[in-house]
Parts: sequence; C-alpha cells; structure tokens
Amino acid sequence: MGLFPLAPLSLAVLFVLWEDAAGARRAASMGFWYGMGIFRAGISFLYVAMHEYGGMNSLLAALAVLLGAAYLALFPALAGYLMRRWFCRSKPAFLLLSAPAVWVLGEWGRSRIFTGFPWLNIGYSQIDSPLHGVRTTAPGVPSVPKPPGPTAQAESSNPG
Repeated sequence: MGLFPLAPLSLAVLFVLWEDAAGARRAASMGFWYGMGIFRAGISFLYVAMHEYGGMNSLLAALAVLLGAAYLALFPALAGYLMRRWFCRSKPAFLLLSAPAVWVLGEWGRSRIFTGFPWLNIGYSQIDSPLHGVRTTAPGVPSVPKPPGPTAQAESSNPG
C-alpha cells in the first residue's frame, strides 16, 4: 500500500521529541503513549479472540487488551527514559546511532521477557518495502529474505 515509510518516520519524530523532552520522565511518557497507539491497534485481534471465540465478557476482554497494550507500551517508555537520561546530551552523530540502538534493545527485551512478545517489531513494517530483501543482523528482528521470483521458480521446474 505504500505506507511503509510511516514506521521509521514516526520513530524519527519520536526520537526528536525525546531529545526535546523536559526530562526523562516526560520522554518515558511519550514513549508509553506511542507504544499504546501501536500496541492497542496491533493486538486488537485479541479482543475478538477472547470475546467472540472464547466467550469472555466484552468489558473484561477490552480491559485485558488495554492492560496488555499498557504492559507492552512499557518497553517504548523505558527506551524513551534511557534515551533522554543518558544519550540526549550527546553529539547529533552519536544520537543517530544510539536512538535506534536503544529502540532495538527495547524490542529485543520485549521479545524475551516473560516468554516474549516478538510481534509488532518495527522491522516487520518493512516487509512490503523496497528494503524487503535487505538482511539484518539486529537483535529482535529476524531477517526476511526475498521470496524466490519467477526466474528461480522456472529454474527449479526445468529438469535439464
């Protein structure tokens, strides 16, 4: 659909907001609400699973999804806190490296703690982008290789 630039662009805006935040707690709050937006939308299918298929009361299912999103939003909040507390007084070139590194560290932690929740990593938003075939070594986001194209399929079906 062509919306793949929104994820890295929204992160860049968040990183700038963290740098300009009044303090580490304010940056954590920004990270929390950013995470709530992502995770509330991203795990909304759990409401349907719990209410429609599991028979859970609709209010309890909504509360469970809200609490789950709030737990997951703690990781971007922690990333914001750490960025503002330790890295935002650094040189701009260092910020270009440290902000994404802290973000990926938070995603890696979210995918490991309490058996993990590796869904909704920001890297997955790039699957349908021109970056699809780029292999990554960043922890928390496995690389997604390009699927075989028509040439590879034709070669595999040709016995000679």
